[in-house]
Amino acid sequence: MGKIKKIFGIITTISLFMFTNEAVADLPYDNSDPRVQQRNNKVMMTFFNEEEAVYTVEIFSSDYELIRKEVLGDAVVVGKIFDFGYSKKDLYHIKVSMGKEILFHKRLRLGIY
Repeated sequence: MGKIKKIFGIITTISLFMFTNEAVADLPYDNSDPRVQQRNNKVMMTFFNEEEAVYTVEIFSSDYELIRKEVLGDAVVVGKIFDFGYSKKDLYHIKVSMGKEILFHKRLRLGIY
């Protein structure tokens, strides 16, 4: 059963990477980390979670006010799409952690008004 979960996780991760790796030259974030992609005020993230640890996403405003905290879970592949299409234009801090280990921490300019 563990082998099937890993194979499913790899297939899911590859398909999400294919979806998010289109040419997007006009983005402030360069999409250099394939686990986290930004396009059209959406932040798409997917992580292969071999350890099956709990992944958490925290989103802060430019003033470091916590706007949203979400647990992605502990599945073999965890992911989420955050839509900032109706958010205030700001420089948001996006942090993804696994326990005390920070896996991703970037500032992204998002929002429309």
